[in-house]
Amino acid sequence: MNRRYTVGAFLLMLSLAIVVSIATAQEKAKPVASPDVELVADVFPSQEGKHPTKIAIRNFGFATISSEQCMEILMRCYLHISKPDGSEGSRPIGGWRGQGPHAIQRGDLASHYVIAPIEDLFKMDQDGRYLVWWTDGDRKSNVLVFQKDAKGLQRLPNIEKEGTAPPANVNFTCVVFDQKEARTVLKGQIEAQQFKKWFKEDYAVAGERIEPPADAVAFGCLVVTDGEELFVMPLCKWGTTKQQHFACQLHEIGRAPMFSVVTDSEEALIQKMKAALEKMGKTSVAPLLSQKIGVLENDSPPISFPLTPAPH
Repeated sequence: MNRRYTVGAFLLMLSLAIVVSIATAQEKAKPVASPDVELVADVFPSQEGKHPTKIAIRNFGFATISSEQCMEILMRCYLHISKPDGSEGSRPIGGWRGQGPHAIQRGDLASHYVIAPIEDLFKMDQDGRYLVWWTDGDRKSNVLVFQKDAKGLQRLPNIEKEGTAPPANVNFTCVVFDQKEARTVLKGQIEAQQFKKWFKEDYAVAGERIEPPADAVAFGCLVVTDGEELFVMPLCKWGTTKQQHFACQLHEIGRAPMFSVVTDSEEALIQKMKAALEKMGKTSVAPLLSQKIGVLENDSPPISFPLTPAPH
């Protein structure tokens, strides 16, 4: 009886061990989400006339990326070159000597510090332009451009492989609706990178903000466009005669656009928007407080609409 019990217990333990082993193997086999990173190619400063290649990743996500994860990405990537005659070459970066990078938080950069000068990694004996970049799977870094001529090898300002033009200007117009007419009160341009940051990207939430109620009344709008994408943000107001609020913002905090201005008067709202938009552009924003852009055909009341989150 005891022997039969012992054998049964042994078989039970063996079965449990097999199940645990299979579950562990399946857990390890699950794909691990790739960190949200930007691939960066650059050149370290050098006093020897060469171009030490800088390979780096920037953390675009909200979670911290460990030193081990940084090393894994940087060691598995490939460096590529397109030569003046159209031929291309590539080589694995691999290798790591010395201490690895620190863990990186959102916005931080981690670099592979032992990459040789680009002249030593690829044969560059033709005159003309060379394009250099690196990849991690289907992710691609920015492109480095080099010019080889009688003076030697020089790095040029970045252009894309196809020679695309610089980003188009991003234009904005702020319009206020009266009973019979619409007036342009602000007009100008902002930088493409600022457009991306303030109007196209989600953002981390810190603190609180005043949210328009569902019965807020729209009295104007801010229109921002780069020629391909168009963003329209309402100007709205709500409150009592004793305490009023005027705002330019959309509905869901943490989701694009990040641009948000709230004040206690229409004049203050326009001035605060002007100051914020000027910080995003190359030139000052022109106030156009009297320019009419259209006339309504009848005495329509101010537009009122429910401020519900837009679908994503």
